[in-house]
Amino acid sequence: MNQQPYPEQPQAQYTPPTEQPYRPPQPDYHLATQPERPQREPPGIGRILIPIGTFILGVIVGALMMTSGGSSTSDSQAAGTQAGAVSVPAATSTPAARVALTSADIKLTIRETKKTCFGSAGCNVEFTLDAAVNNLAKTASGDSYEVTYAIKGLTDEQIGTLTLKDDGTFQQDSFQFGQKARSSTKLTATVTGVRKLL
Repeated sequence: MNQQPYPEQPQAQYTPPTEQPYRPPQPDYHLATQPERPQREPPGIGRILIPIGTFILGVIVGALMMTSGGSSTSDSQAAGTQAGAVSVPAATSTPAARVALTSADIKLTIRETKKTCFGSAGCNVEFTLDAAVNNLAKTASGDSYEVTYAIKGLTDEQIGTLTLKDDGTFQQDSFQFGQKARSSTKLTATVTGVRKLL
């Protein structure tokens, strides 16, 4: 047999290794991390109700203590009042305030002291006044009143005043003078005002 030669195998080319630059080993740095904060859970209904219940209980206890303390104080005061009762004199009645005189309390009367007539021309008259107080109890010691009056029956109406004392006496002019149309005409005096003098 004829031996055939083996085909030649391609030879691999040798490539020398490339030299790498020397690098020193780097330390392993770890970044500091902050620890995670635990998340707070929302307060439950029980955590809310406990302080509220405590507060309400404290208010009730305080109210009961105040009520019991007030009642005991009132009882002690009442007991002390009963034990040391002091007699109080009866209140004296205050006299009623005096009512001032009014025009209805005074009555004036005219008394003619002199009259001279001239026929149809009329008469000249002189007169005085007499005053009377219907309710003298209304006056107090030292009181005096100014009484204003009007005289009717004269040709010209006259207005005058007199001073009334607390004892019923009065001060006026010694006499007054006027004219009237007829001798038979009657003169009258009417009180128009009463004022208490200071």
